Amino acid sequence: ERRRERRNSFRVKREGAVKLESAFRMHRQADEFKGQKEAAIKLQSVGRAKAGREEYERQQAAALLLHNNVRRFLAMAKLEHKKLGLFSGRKRRQNSVLFKPQGDYLSARDDDALKAELKAKNGAEDAEVEIKFADAIEKYNRKGKRQDRNVVLTRKHIYFLDGKKVKSHYDIIAGQLEGCNLSKMADDFLSFSIKDDRDILVTCQHKTELVQLISEAVMAETRTEFPVSCVDSFEVKTYGSGFSRSALETFSAEFWEDASVPAEEKWRLKISKDGKTFTVSVSPTLVTEASHPLGTPRAAKFNIMVGGRPPSVSQASAEAGKGKGRTMTGLHIRDNLSAFSSKSIASIRSATSSAGSKSEAGK
Repeated sequence: ERRRERRNSFRVKREGAVKLESAFRMHRQADEFKGQKEAAIKLQSVGRAKAGREEYERQQAAALLLHNNVRRFLAMAKLEHKKLGLFSGRKRRQNSVLFKPQGDYLSARDDDALKAELKAKNGAEDAEVEIKFADAIEKYNRKGKRQDRNVVLTRKHIYFLDGKKVKSHYDIIAGQLEGCNLSKMADDFLSFSIKDDRDILVTCQHKTELVQLISEAVMAETRTEFPVSCVDSFEVKTYGSGFSRSALETFSAEFWEDASVPAEEKWRLKISKDGKTFTVSVSPTLVTEASHPLGTPRAAKFNIMVGGRPPSVSQASAEAGKGKGRTMTGLHIRDNLSAFSSKSIASIRSATSSAGSKSEAGK
């Protein structure tokens, strides 16, 4: 009997121990599961935060790219509109219409000796020499002889130099520079009309930029337009032959498209026997094959005001370019995104896809 009671007592104790062990294991497993769950939630939160940050950075990069393209687009439209008023009806190469102005092509702004030379010539007006444009040019005399020269434009003067020595200079504000003549073709010839003196016939690779800067300087100081003539035939004043050289004579500069001129030669200059006619034969690559009239769709569609011109002048310039004559504001950006070139859209898509690929690689 006692043996039976001991057996039963042991059985009861064993069952209690088993239940106690089961409860302990259950609580321990519950605590482990809770810890793993919290770790998984934190890991998921970190992953979502990282993915969200990458998505935000990708959207921000796309927005900045879009914003930069909008600003570049509007800047190009302003530039084209400004040129439309200055070179109305003139045909130019693509890089002449959409060029990025540099101004100083000779590093003249860092040349203290050159600044001292310019200041010595016009210390009163150009006390602080501000070089707006500097470039190498070729000057032509009445015999067609070329001379290497440099041209430097400051706030009020234009200088023609032989190396670093000033050969001649003119006050563009006082009216010593009466205007300039250019052909309708995409050549480099440019003629400056000098008051009571011989004209200066040169070739300059950046003549569009030079004429534009002169026009802006004259407009800023005098509020008047700088005369710019775009014709295929114009007269150039020069001194006559002989020792006295007192009288001014004129010869005619004529420009023709000539298919026999190769592209690498650009143009050919021929002078008549009497020296009264300069004939410039221009390669078709600089005329019909690689030029288009100013008044491009960008400038015609977005008639942006520049230089404080009155609406009548702006409207006339827009009509010359077959535009609608309306002003582009920030509110129209969203409605005119379709005007972006395919290159801009492709760059935005490539930036977005590259950011997306980086995000997938991070995951």
